[in-house]
Amino acid sequence: MTKDLTAGLYVQNVKAVKKKFLRKRLSDRTLEVKVIENGMVLPARIIDGMWKGGVCDKDFNFVAGNIRTEPPKKTTGGGQWCCVEYSYTVA
Repeated sequence: MTKDLTAGLYVQNVKAVKKKFLRKRLSDRTLEVKVIENGMVLPARIIDGMWKGGVCDKDFNFVAGNIRTEPPKKTTGGGQWCCVEYSYTVA
């Protein structure tokens, strides 16, 4: 017997939510690891209206970022998805 994945959820479109739950979640990408000599991880911060941070090399060149949600806003109650695609220089 299949468990109802949407039981207890309050959503407007149950059919669409079920479709997303049943989607294949495995990636067919080849995984890789990079070693960044003297690299660093910068905390994500909003600078000039953009999220910046992520992994950078010793010269602060951007290597990799991430996708995250912004902290919830007091007015709207929820955060939105954002991408960290740039690093910043630490003084």
